[in-house]
Amino acid sequence: PLGSTEREVNMELGFALEARLRREGADPFLIRSSSNGPPLADRPAFAWSRGAELFVSLHNNALPLNDDPLGKPRGFMNLYYQPQSRPLVEAVHERYRKNFPGLADNGIVWGDLHVCRTTWMPSILTESAYLIVPSQEQLLLSPGGRAHIAETITQGLIDYLEVERKRQKASRSSSSAKPALRER
Repeated sequence: PLGSTEREVNMELGFALEARLRREGADPFLIRSSSNGPPLADRPAFAWSRGAELFVSLHNNALPLNDDPLGKPRGFMNLYYQPQSRPLVEAVHERYRKNFPGLADNGIVWGDLHVCRTTWMPSILTESAYLIVPSQEQLLLSPGGRAHIAETITQGLIDYLEVERKRQKASRSSSSAKPALRER
């Protein structure tokens, strides 16, 4: 409605997320830092070459031309493909639910998307809002709105990593436990 493009909004959101993750002590990198960047097909391999442990693809939703943008509640959704990515998508999605109670929850969706299908690390694709819905476009265009989305994703990543850290610790503990010897 205001003439913004998803590409521009996603870049600004990416910069906000990168800054938020750095403040948290992470070492994030953007696959694209301008409108130029590797083609979609090359992005998972690029992440792998950089040693990425998680892959988050930032997007904002769209609709076919014949869909009424106000015909039903629209909001956020998060997508994944690989089973290893399900805990990550659940953690991030739960943060969207908590942090955006005014937006419709369009769910967690399994999707055969290239950037999720061809990654080696847990990966998700976020759809934070709909650019075609005026109030959501304004959210995406405002620095405060983008900061809130970046905070939401960061909190979801932290939640996921805390659970994963506990799981790995428990796994190490159980695998290092020696079987008790039987007395004869």
